[in-house]
Amino acid sequence: MKNRYEKILLCPLFKGIKHEELPHLLHCIKANYHTYFKNDIIFMQDDTIHEIGVILSGSIDIAKEDYVGNKVIVNRLSAGDLFAEVFVCSGKNISPVTVFSHGDSEIMFIDFYQLVGICEHSCTFHKKLISNMMTILANKTLVMNEKMEYLTKKTIEQKLGIYLVNQIRKNANLSFTIPFNRYELAEYLHSNRSALSRVLSSLQEKGILTYKKNTFTIISPKRLYELYLES
Repeated sequence: MKNRYEKILLCPLFKGIKHEELPHLLHCIKANYHTYFKNDIIFMQDDTIHEIGVILSGSIDIAKEDYVGNKVIVNRLSAGDLFAEVFVCSGKNISPVTVFSHGDSEIMFIDFYQLVGICEHSCTFHKKLISNMMTILANKTLVMNEKMEYLTKKTIEQKLGIYLVNQIRKNANLSFTIPFNRYELAEYLHSNRSALSRVLSSLQEKGILTYKKNTFTIISPKRLYELYLES
């Protein structure tokens, strides 16, 4: 249990919460735990949901499916991340996406209404949780705006260029590892995998970057910006 508490406190939702507060807090918000294996469905598109998920270990994929079953990965989340909070907070409670486990994972689910509602025990930590949730929702909005930026670009070069520059900013480093393999990255950027691989090879030949699998080193961020972000 101690190890689980340490994982929970890594989540931004519980920022400012003390270790000794957790047992009462988790009981109050009706926390429950589930283990999933690779490709297990956590919930399907159009399912009704009432709980927020917190990833304690492993990672999950969020995917959008069309009417004929084609799937596009919208995002990949890892330990410490929340999911489903936007859908539940909206009050609609109908999931527009399918969520499945990328590998083995442990998920904690919490009751949203217990989290934000008036507590009959006047628990002091509710104010902290609500404030943290507002910050998380604001950050999710920024991420969605970033995703829209990819979708508005016409060429793979522009989409990839913006994605790589954003990774530099997020990691504060010219070397970083992304959470996607080549096929998944193409899906995320709504691009063709073969065309994406050709662009990456071209960037490497021009001395703009080097890469091995999903680890990248940007040699010339200025040229990356000039070639693709100002076009």
